[in-house]
Amino acid sequence: MEGIVKALAFDFDAVERAAYALRGRYPFLRAIAGEGFGKRKSLALSVGNGSDKVLFAGACCGDEAVPSLLLLKFTEDVCAALDDGGCFLGMDIRRAFLDREIVFVPGAMPSHEMDRGAKGAFGGKIKKYVGDNSFIKAGKGSSYCKKGCCPDFDAVKEACRGQDFRHIVVICGPGEAVYWDSGEKDPCRAQFMAKILTACSGYWLGENLGCCPLIDWFARETGRPGFLVLAGRGKSLKLPENFEGIYKRVAEMLLLAAVM
Repeated sequence: MEGIVKALAFDFDAVERAAYALRGRYPFLRAIAGEGFGKRKSLALSVGNGSDKVLFAGACCGDEAVPSLLLLKFTEDVCAALDDGGCFLGMDIRRAFLDREIVFVPGAMPSHEMDRGAKGAFGGKIKKYVGDNSFIKAGKGSSYCKKGCCPDFDAVKEACRGQDFRHIVVICGPGEAVYWDSGEKDPCRAQFMAKILTACSGYWLGENLGCCPLIDWFARETGRPGFLVLAGRGKSLKLPENFEGIYKRVAEMLLLAAVM
């Protein structure tokens, strides 16, 4: 069967079309959120009905094609394995997901060019920042966070509280690194999980430096781990044609993050 997710020209209409095509092929893939990007609807997709929930969010920094494509492709591969009872990367997905619910938000933020009043996936208003910003505490390798769009996370926070996620994974870039945070509770577990993610991908293990506002808040609020994956290098995150090579590096890491 021909794959749905390919190196698309990036815009949120393309993300929406791919997401709805996936839902059409895999009826068990649910849409669980629909607040808009201005006049556009966003999508949070979900598979599984288990009590252990994991959130994956991509394109949180706006104008990044590859994180959205990575999550859509990962969603497609997981759904294909669930549908036919096969394995994905050697793992029996039906067995691995028995008590899991995985939530995918392939385009969490609108692009930099969209209006200041646009909304993110859970309805949070976007604030456009210029220059230095104390709200962002970017660590090594994540200076991209210092400019562009960053969200008002109030609505996302409420969604996290309501969903009771086991941990969250945010995909941005570039950097080929994994950062982690766990608040003050069980940092050894979070660091161990981060080491597993970097070992299977060859990515660099970043220090716990508060490099993502959503992850920082989630770790402090819940005491559960949050992970920031900086995928790709240079400006590759805006070039859709690069996503397949990057996906080969991160697919196993995403799968392990879903089942750990």
